[in-house]
Parts: sequence; structure tokens; C-alpha cells
Amino acid sequence: MLMKRNDFARLLLNPFSRLAGWPALLSGLCVMVLTAVVGYYAGALSDGVLDVHFVDDPADLTWRKALLFPLVSQACLVFVCALLSLIFTRNFRLLDLAGTLTFARVPFLLSMLAGLAVSLPSMADIAADPFVLFRNFGFVLFLIVNVIVVIWVVVWMVYAVRVSCDLKSGKLAMVLILSIVVGEVLAKYLLLKI
Repeated sequence: MLMKRNDFARLLLNPFSRLAGWPALLSGLCVMVLTAVVGYYAGALSDGVLDVHFVDDPADLTWRKALLFPLVSQACLVFVCALLSLIFTRNFRLLDLAGTLTFARVPFLLSMLAGLAVSLPSMADIAADPFVLFRNFGFVLFLIVNVIVVIWVVVWMVYAVRVSCDLKSGKLAMVLILSIVVGEVLAKYLLLKI
């Protein structure tokens, strides 16, 4: 039986109506590794909860950083979100929260794939004319794709926390915003130590 178009659109908006727990966690981790591999070849790094950056010097990007940085960032997000969720509800499973939040990162693969089209000018060229980046088709394409992806990831995070923790409206917004901000700060701190 084929999936109806409305069902597919709903799954693109909220995959967690059908996906949680181990399947979400394992598939999210697999795509996270694939994203890290593509990012390595694109010269980009996911070094935060909602961050994708090109590295200044490609020699600084190692396989260790490419694989470890997104995992540390994701662990920080899940840890902070679980602690904050405990304030408002005890009715959630850590596995579901970790799985859905990890799967919510899947769209970052599109950012990294768009990053493959980017050929960055030298830092000297950027310093001389910062607008040289905006004349670079690959970079503009990456920016557009990345903005869409970040919005998509945040929407999926909203549904992930809502479904996994049964939080609604104000509590949901507070937990998610604080989780992203505190998780980002914690991840940046830990990544500086690595």
C-alpha cells in the first residue's frame, strides 16, 4: 500500500508520530555519522546544537573532530533537555527523548551535502572583500539550504520534546529554548577541552 501524499507531508513535518525509541536513536546516529563523513569532505563541521561551520584551515578538520563534535553536542542537548523536562514531568523515557532528538538532526545531512558545492575563497580574499562570499554560488546555496535545515531541525525538536515528554505550549517552549541555549554553551565549553 502506497503512502498518501498527506501522510508523507505529515511525516516530513513530524516523523515522531511513528518513530521513537531505539529505531529513532539508531537511525539518527547512523545519519549523524554519514553527515560527519560528508561534512569532512565538504570541509564543514557540526560543532554545536544547531551549528554547521566551514573550518578556516582544512588541515584542522580531523576525522576525530568530524565524528566526535556532533556526538558531544547531541549528548549535551539530550542531557540538558532531560534535566529540564524533569522539572515539568516525570512521564518520559530517556530513550525516547534521546532517540527523537537525535533523529531531529537528520536534515543536517542536506546542509553538509550543500557544503560539497562550496569552494571558499582564501581568508585574504575574504578580508579584502567580505562580499566575495555572496558572489560565490555554492556558498549562497549552502546558506539558503542551511537556513531551511535549521528551521526544519527546530520544528522536529519541538515535536520530539512534545511527543517524548508530553509537554505543551509554554512549558514546551521553555524547555526547548533553554535546552538549545544551555546545550549549545555546554557543548562549546566541552569541545574547547577536546
